[in-house]
Amino acid sequence: MQYGFCLPNTMDGDELSRFARKAEELGFESAKIFASLDVLSKGRAVCGVGVGWLEKEFETLDVPYSERGPMTNEWLEIFTNLWSEQEPAYSGQYYSYDGIFFEPKPVQQPRIPIWVGGHTRPRTATHCEVRRRMASFPPDTGVCHAQLALFVRAG
Repeated sequence: MQYGFCLPNTMDGDELSRFARKAEELGFESAKIFASLDVLSKGRAVCGVGVGWLEKEFETLDVPYSERGPMTNEWLEIFTNLWSEQEPAYSGQYYSYDGIFFEPKPVQQPRIPIWVGGHTRPRTATHCEVRRRMASFPPDTGVCHAQLALFVRAG
């Protein structure tokens, strides 16, 4: 299955190449895959994400391990922006874009449910802040609920 973007016809070859590299870097394809899956499943898709824990993977990709949480948070904002806005635009600390067209939009609005995996305090705080569902790893609902209660009480 192929995914694509509708781009302005005013782009020259260099601009198109830069955009394609940036789209790949930003993971627009992942947002498009989830949106397409949601359309094909008539609104039953769930987007599951994890920040990652193996530092060597980040070194290999030349991505700062210490920034993985904030970068993931921006990605979740980007997904929501792409899925819900007719003319998506975003400007954050790590990523920015404007002037693009993104289709299909998911059936579920304003966004596909996002489940964030992990068990650290920052991940749980992010979950609480944006009211996403969370998935504990290892999968243990008792641990998940206990962590959430602890982190909410601690502020």
